Amino acid sequence: MGKNDLSWKNFWPYVGGLLLCIVILFQIMRLSDADLSVPFGYLQNGDQFLNYFFFKHVLENGWSFHNPSVGMPFGLDLQDLPFVEAFHFFMIKLMSLWGLDFARAINHYFLLTFPLVFLASLFVLRQFHISWLPAFVGSLLYTFLPYHFWKGDSHIFQTAYFFVPLIVMVILWIYLGEVKMARRKEDSTKGDKSSFYKLTFSILICFLSAIEGFYYSFFGAFLILVAGILGAFYRKAKEALLTAVLLVGVIMMGLLMNYFPTIKYVYDHGKNPIASVRTPNESEMYGLKIAQLLLPITGHRWEPFSKLKETYNRSAPLVNENDWSSLGIVGGLGFLFLIVLLFVRSSNFIFGNILKGLSFLTISALLFGTLGGFGSLFSYIISPQIRSFTRISIFIAFFALFAIALLLEAFRERTKTNSKWQFLFYGLCLFVLGFGLWDQTSPRFVPPYEKNAETYQSDVHFMKTIESHVPENSMIFQLPYMVFPEPEALFLNRMLIYHPFRGYLHSERLRWTYGSMKGREGDRWQRATSAKSIPELLQDLRDVGFKGIYVDRFGYPDSGKGIESQLFEILGSGPLVSEDQRLVLFLIN
Repeated sequence: MGKNDLSWKNFWPYVGGLLLCIVILFQIMRLSDADLSVPFGYLQNGDQFLNYFFFKHVLENGWSFHNPSVGMPFGLDLQDLPFVEAFHFFMIKLMSLWGLDFARAINHYFLLTFPLVFLASLFVLRQFHISWLPAFVGSLLYTFLPYHFWKGDSHIFQTAYFFVPLIVMVILWIYLGEVKMARRKEDSTKGDKSSFYKLTFSILICFLSAIEGFYYSFFGAFLILVAGILGAFYRKAKEALLTAVLLVGVIMMGLLMNYFPTIKYVYDHGKNPIASVRTPNESEMYGLKIAQLLLPITGHRWEPFSKLKETYNRSAPLVNENDWSSLGIVGGLGFLFLIVLLFVRSSNFIFGNILKGLSFLTISALLFGTLGGFGSLFSYIISPQIRSFTRISIFIAFFALFAIALLLEAFRERTKTNSKWQFLFYGLCLFVLGFGLWDQTSPRFVPPYEKNAETYQSDVHFMKTIESHVPENSMIFQLPYMVFPEPEALFLNRMLIYHPFRGYLHSERLRWTYGSMKGREGDRWQRATSAKSIPELLQDLRDVGFKGIYVDRFGYPDSGKGIESQLFEILGSGPLVSEDQRLVLFLIN
C-alpha cells in the first residue's frame, strides 16, 4: 500500500499532522471558551434535537428500538424508521463506558470527526505516492471544509465523513485495475498479492460504509459502478466491472442488515405508510448546485465575498442545504481543473491516470447530483428515499483537493533537483494551506457558547423543578401537539421541529408524550386528545394518570396566553415557569 505508511518511521508524521489538526480546530472554534457540557448546536435551526434524542436513547437503552420515556402513554417504537447508522450507534454506546451524558457525548463525537477525517484523508493520499507536505495540505483542507461545520449537530452523522476518502481509494483502485476478484495459484508476483489484499480491504471498507449510513454508501456504490464501467471499457481492465458489482453487492448486503429490524417490524405490525414519507420532487429541491460549489462560503471573512454570497442566497431559488457545499477557492480551482482535464490528453502528465480518473468521477458525481440530473431520474423511476443529492458534494470536494495535492506533488517532482525551486515548493504548500483555511472557514463557525449555556441551563433547571413537584415516573402531557417524526413544517410558530424533546433530554425520571410514531396508535390517541376542549382534556389525562401539562409558549401565536388562562381557570393555580419564560407546567391534581 503506497509508501509503507504502516512502518514505524512513518508513525510520527501522522502524529504531528494530527496535533496540527487539533490546534487548527481549537483556533477555528475557539474551544478554549467552550463548555463541553452544553451542546455546540443547541440554538441551531435544524434537526439537532432529534440527534440529541438518539444520543440519549442509545446511551440509556443501548440497541433497544423501544424508548419507555417518550410517546406516552404507549411509549415509542422506532422500528418504523430504518436505522442505517449502526456504526455510529456503536460508537455512541462506547461513549457510555465513560459515563458521558448526551450533551458531552455529542460534543466529543463532533470534535472526534475532525481528526478521523484528517487521518483517513492523509492515509488515502499517501497510498497514491503523494509526499507528506502535499498530503497534509489536501487532508487538512478536506477536514476543515465548510460542510463539516455547517452540518454540526443538525446532521451529526454526516460530519463523520471519514469513510468517504476510503471509498474513493477503493473506487480509484477499481478504475486503475489494481483490484482483482481472485488470485490464481499460478499468480505469485508481489503485484498479484497486493491486488488480492486490496480486494479484501475494499470489501471491509464497503461493508463498514454501508452500516455507517445510507447517503455516503449510496453515492459510493454509484461511483464504484462508474469506476467499474470506466475500467472495463476505457482502461480495458476486464475484471473491473465484475469487481465493482461484487463491492456494490457488499454495500447492499450491509444496508439490508441495517434494514432488517424495520422489515421484520413491518411484517409483524403492518406497514406504516406515513412514518417516513419522501416524494420525488424533493430531489429537485435538495439537488446539487454548481454555483454553490464555486461561490464563497456564507459569512466569508472578506466582506465583498460575503456580500456576493448573501446576494445569491437572497435572490436565487432553492437555497437550502446546498449552501453548505462550497469548495472554497482552492477546492474550486481543483474542481475546475478536473472539468477542463476531461477535454485534455493527460497521458504526459505526472499522475495522469489518477487525475483522469478523478476527472471522470467528478463529472459523474456532478451529473448524478445536480438539479434535474440523473439522481432526479432515480428518485422518480426507482425510489424517492434519497432526496438530498447535494450531499454528493463531499465526494466532489475530495476529488478536487486530491487533484490539488497531486498537482503540488507533480511540482515537487519536477523541481526536486533544484534547491531554490524546492524552497518555492515549500512556500507554495504553506501558502495554499494557509490561504485555503482562511478562505473556507468563518467566525460563524464559533458556536454562541454563552447563549447556548443560558438557554440550556434554563431548560435543565426547569426540568429538575418539575421532577421535584411530581412523583417519580410521572407522565407529562405536552402542548402544542407536534407530529413525530418530520412534521410538514419545520416551525410551529416559533417552536422548531423536535424541540418538544427538551423535556426528555433534561429529565431522568419523567415520561413525556412527545415522540409517538405518526401513523401508529399512540400518535392517533395523542392527536385526538390534544384536539379536545380543556375540560375534556383534563378529565382524560386524569383518567390515564398524567400529573402535569407542559406548554411551550413558542408553539402558540399568542405565546400561550389563551390556553394558559383556560388551564388556570379550571385548575385554580398558576404554572411553574422556566427561567427564560418560555416553558410552563401546570400540575394536575
